Amino acid sequence: MECILVGVDGSWGSREAVRYAADLAKSTGSRLILAMAVYFHKALGAPELEAQVAAWEEEENERSAKVLGKMAGVLRRRGAAVETLVLSGPPAEALCEEARAAEVDLVVVGHRGRGGLRRVLPGSVAVRLVEVCPKPVISSARVFRDLSTMAPPRLGGWLTPPGTPCFRPPSEAMIRW
Repeated sequence: MECILVGVDGSWGSREAVRYAADLAKSTGSRLILAMAVYFHKALGAPELEAQVAAWEEEENERSAKVLGKMAGVLRRRGAAVETLVLSGPPAEALCEEARAAEVDLVVVGHRGRGGLRRVLPGSVAVRLVEVCPKPVISSARVFRDLSTMAPPRLGGWLTPPGTPCFRPPSEAMIRW
């Protein structure tokens, strides 16, 4: 494995995805690409509204670059080879296109751990990416548990690829191969 693309949005789920991908990259000698997608619907109507939306988009691009820069700085101090990208467009589609263009071996994104109907409602980038991306996708989710009972996490039926070391219990990652 040479390159891992990590989708970042600043949430705790994406921070977990970055940690997971960094561990994987360290063990395999892969380089990381941290990417954040910025997407605003095009404003239709008054020129003032279009100008305001363009200004918001530019501000979001700058904010995204700063967030990525901070994450990359931490990873570089730990010895990781990291690149950052601010993408434009709907997140799942932008990450999928970047995965194709950069010829990455794996895409890692965070997942909020929502279940049932809420998982398939619009807004789940992880679910959409698993559907459309031609590259392998790992959607990592932190498993919360009551520490007072020290109950072990529930082990699910998720698979890890043959020959790949598993850094987290299987219930912490949905993997599509």
